[in-house]
Amino acid sequence: MNTSADKFKENPYLKNWADMQNFKIAASIYSEAGSVSELEKQISVKSADVKNARQNLRDIEHRLKKMGEIMKYAEQYQSNHIYQIRYQKSKDKERYFRQHETELLLHDGAENMLRQWGLSPKNIDLSKLQKEYKILISQKETLQAQFKSLKKEINTLQRRQDSLNRYFDDSIHSKRQDHSLDLP
Repeated sequence: MNTSADKFKENPYLKNWADMQNFKIAASIYSEAGSVSELEKQISVKSADVKNARQNLRDIEHRLKKMGEIMKYAEQYQSNHIYQIRYQKSKDKERYFRQHETELLLHDGAENMLRQWGLSPKNIDLSKLQKEYKILISQKETLQAQFKSLKKEINTLQRRQDSLNRYFDDSIHSKRQDHSLDLP
């Protein structure tokens, strides 16, 4: 409680009551934390955990994006591969190409993209990729929950630290005022 308002200056009993309440809150926080330095250490550790969780989330999101692209091109390759086989077997390749130009271009584009990533389009196991993708999604959700929890913990610890700092600052300030009133 901020005891610098006029109502606390005008009523010493109210100020005394508020000081006692502030002392109880500070004592409770202090006893939970062990010390101010321990509280600062906890905040530091939790901050490092948040930073680590944030980096892990970014890494997973990058992997998900790349896997999503690979799956998209793998599906495109597989779904249009039959047109490529039929084109190669066709007696009139020009006519077949005109009829299925879109499918053939999609097939070739997907094949080129997969090869650029160093993947052999024929050896991609799409169901395996989809399972890995689902696992990454699950890991991402777990990390997001952990990240939110850590952020809440840090906020709680920082509020406690702010309360202690405010109490100690108010306490020092009021002692200075009390001593200045005692001077002749």
